[in-house]
Amino acid sequence: MLKMIKYEYRKNLFPLLVVFFIFGLLQVYFTVATLMNNENHSVIAASLLMLAASCGFIFVLLYGIISYSADLKNKSGYLVFMAPISTYAIIGAKLITTLITGIILVIIIGGLAVIDYSIAADAYGLESLIELIKAVFASINIPFTSLLFNILSYILILLVGFYTMITVAYLAVSLCSTVLQNNRLKGFISFILFIALIVIITKIGDALPAIYKFNEIDTFSKLLINALPQTIFYFICTVISFLGSGYLLNKKISL
Repeated sequence: MLKMIKYEYRKNLFPLLVVFFIFGLLQVYFTVATLMNNENHSVIAASLLMLAASCGFIFVLLYGIISYSADLKNKSGYLVFMAPISTYAIIGAKLITTLITGIILVIIIGGLAVIDYSIAADAYGLESLIELIKAVFASINIPFTSLLFNILSYILILLVGFYTMITVAYLAVSLCSTVLQNNRLKGFISFILFIALIVIITKIGDALPAIYKFNEIDTFSKLLINALPQTIFYFICTVISFLGSGYLLNKKISL
């Protein structure tokens, strides 16, 4: 599997370098604007960095799906699925590659956020911002450490949802590659099938009963616990989609 992960990164290196290059340009723009005390350009640069961060995660999601679909369509991709390892290991390698890329992106974004805060604090006097945030949450009886734990929990929930979307997309692509192997519209049909599956899964998840009844003073912790049934359901859907894709690749798809 390690060789598969290495192959995935070698194949997808150029698009990743383009993404990191864009982050680098925006960071230079923010740094120069802030050091020159140009507030307007600092705000614009910070907004573009936040937009790039959001688009970066969308890119990781879409590129993981597109890479899988392309390997099923292109002759060069056939060599991947003909490797002497199980199809589950191949899909697992793709998912791990996506996870590592996402983690690298989070580290880069987090690092840039720390650097940018330090630069902005020196330029615009924001030294007391963190203390102000702590005081605000302390005034409503939410310790800052508890807030950080809740944020990490929320990130875990988002990660499960992220993988649900990827594995469901893999399943949709695999199903269409099985039934519509020679159909030119199989890419479009797999997209429609993916949307339909996500809508169905989301509606079932939304219909699951809540653990707590909401009121005006519900805490963030309660909101996270309330999401637990949905998260478990999405995790089950992720596992089923993963196993289904592996089965279809192994038994039904002619590579």
